[in-house]
Amino acid sequence: FKEIDLEDIVVGQVQVRTSTFGDTSELAQSIKTSGLLQPIRVTPKNKDGKHEIILGQRRYIAFRELVEHDKKFSKIPCFIDSRKLDVVDYKILSISENFFRQPNSELEKIEAFEAAFIKYATVKSVAEKMGCSSSTARKYIKTTRLPKLMRESIDNGDISADHALTSYDKICAAQGEDYLDEKQDIEMAIELAKDL
Repeated sequence: FKEIDLEDIVVGQVQVRTSTFGDTSELAQSIKTSGLLQPIRVTPKNKDGKHEIILGQRRYIAFRELVEHDKKFSKIPCFIDSRKLDVVDYKILSISENFFRQPNSELEKIEAFEAAFIKYATVKSVAEKMGCSSSTARKYIKTTRLPKLMRESIDNGDISADHALTSYDKICAAQGEDYLDEKQDIEMAIELAKDL
């Protein structure tokens, strides 16, 4: 284990992920708020004196974003994997890191944001504590206000949180209500969310 300068790390041929990095801004914000929860894994120095990333390319990219504003992110915690593995073995490690990972369910996320909102009281504070954008925090906080049946439909994967919020607002507007408490209206909102 060692903290290594970002300039001494390269993305090379052992990486499986070549283009699907996604938006790393929320990951960067999370690292800024909570620190790096899991170090990246790199090879020993190559003939050019560089370490090649095995696992953690998105975390590395997030650090690159952070160092532009704060030099304390110029080094990243790394595990140096000194096993004698070939490129195929490294690719297997790279894909297996995420292949078996079970993401949090939507309901688990909703409950965590609800607890954070109860404690910190503002969307901005929740976003800062959770290490996400205000729009993400607002979405999950607003989702906590949906009827239980809709939250369960989100958790079951029947509808997305975004579509649930959109359909709920549309049915509320159509009914001239601020909230839905009739089961048939809630079911109508769920059906509309499925259609979206």
